[in-house]
Amino acid sequence: MSSDEVENLIIKRRKYIEEYINIILPKDIARLISNYDYYLAGMSYTLKGTLKGQFTYKYFGIYVISNEQIICQQTNGIYDVWNVKTGKYEYNFQSLSNVSIRCITMLPDERIICGFWNRMLKIFNLKTEKCDNTFNNTDYLASVNCITVLSDCVDNDTITFKIVTGSSDNKIRIFDPQTKKCINTLEGHDSEITCLSILSDGRIISGSHDTKIKIWNPLTGKCDYTFNGHDSNISCLVQIPDGRIVSTSLDKKIKIWDPQTNINYYHTILCNLKVSCLAVLADGRLVSGSDNVLKIWNKKLNHCELTLEGHTGELLHIVVLPDGRIVSGSRDKTLKIWS
Repeated sequence: MSSDEVENLIIKRRKYIEEYINIILPKDIARLISNYDYYLAGMSYTLKGTLKGQFTYKYFGIYVISNEQIICQQTNGIYDVWNVKTGKYEYNFQSLSNVSIRCITMLPDERIICGFWNRMLKIFNLKTEKCDNTFNNTDYLASVNCITVLSDCVDNDTITFKIVTGSSDNKIRIFDPQTKKCINTLEGHDSEITCLSILSDGRIISGSHDTKIKIWNPLTGKCDYTFNGHDSNISCLVQIPDGRIVSTSLDKKIKIWDPQTNINYYHTILCNLKVSCLAVLADGRLVSGSDNVLKIWNKKLNHCELTLEGHTGELLHIVVLPDGRIVSGSRDKTLKIWS
């Protein structure tokens, strides 16, 4: 790639970050990302390290706290905090409930929110290691399967956001974290919700066991589009920088969609194994996890550029750090860092 091409890519990516990344990340992390020009120009990855603690449970989720720290959720409800700069395990703490945690995500104010099998939501403060809020949701009929965050506004003084949940009763709910009240319920799926994400225009996208993908207007609560094309449960949903949506399913297919129309998908990638996790690199490439292998796809999403091997168990979660490194968690009870 020539120097002019690199510079044009950096300018394009900076514009994307200014308009999009602040919607889904805390402001300080978004600013940090914009400082890593080499990250935006594309990277080639190899295994740089393996993090392994004295634990007997697999990692269920990985979440970025900062460029140096990640928080990892074990299936026994213990959270491990790792420093990915030094490669050292720092500390752990347990959830404030004996009930198993189904899902967690980071909030824009750097707290975490947890969804439980018993329909409860808890907001947990990482600095104090205390529970700030508990949502006892009597209107839930089943467990909370997935959580995402809908940002309203981020400025120097105030961070306002809504909490969006998907549950096994086939419904999506939007909560106000201040009042702890459900302010809207989105109904239309025929089976339990398996994944949620927020698009760059602020709409909600959901996947379900009913094999359908839906795009919702959070203000009206109406479904704008329904995508049909998968043959089994939807497992992952992400949006890539050019605006397209990428979905995976237990049908071992990756599909690429246009969020502005429900006419058709762009194309389908056939995989030998189900894709269990997805993440997006800032240069538009996609990293996927199938069985114990990571694959990096080109920006056209029609060719695998790189295969990363090193795990010995099924991949469960992938995240991309602000400096461009990839962290993967697996049933082999390890975290691996790729750069």
